Amino acid sequence: MDWRLKGIQKVYGKKVALKYFAATMHPGIYALLGPNGAGKSTLMNILAGVLKPTRGEVLVNGKRLPRKEYQDLIGYLPQKFGFYEAFTGRDMLYYMAALKGIKQGKELDEQVRAYAKLFELTDDLDRRMSEYSGGMKQRIGIIQAFLGDPQLVILDEPTAGLDPKQRLYFREMLMEAGNSKTILLSTHILSDVEELADTIFIMKEGEMVAETAEQEQVEELYMTYFDE
Repeated sequence: MDWRLKGIQKVYGKKVALKYFAATMHPGIYALLGPNGAGKSTLMNILAGVLKPTRGEVLVNGKRLPRKEYQDLIGYLPQKFGFYEAFTGRDMLYYMAALKGIKQGKELDEQVRAYAKLFELTDDLDRRMSEYSGGMKQRIGIIQAFLGDPQLVILDEPTAGLDPKQRLYFREMLMEAGNSKTILLSTHILSDVEELADTIFIMKEGEMVAETAEQEQVEELYMTYFDE
């Protein structure tokens, strides 16, 4: 499945938040790299269907899909993910699954169990979210993005709050998922990009200023644009 971004732009009044962005993504891991304010979250919100672009469109296998059909293919972790503090971790995951239209049943139960085990949350799923640490909440956010077997998974600063061990588990999961899914993550952490991404989009002031598939070029390119 390929995702073609055709001239995506977002303008708020006189402010251009995202300039002409064009790219084609296939199964694999893609990274948006750039400082805060570079337009990464704006682009991700558009891809997730949260924002409408001022101009441009997203085509899936060359077609513009109806909204519901499109969103059924998406998993999304925004930079600020809201939680119901009275919910348990398990409640939160099943609630998010219901919002996505994922049917309750054995398949969903197995997904929740498997991801909880991977992220070492099995013994904590029935604790209230109000008792969770920031890193535990982040792990719940990551898990919900993968529920329902989405084909495009969008992750905005996903490693925030994860300890080194959880970052390692997360990287291993992404590398496996990237064999069949398209993963788009945003980060300002160079090591995450160098170890994970097949293709890197470097963004500055709402514009993609460079694209590379060579991890060894990332630091050099980044310093070219942001060494101030």
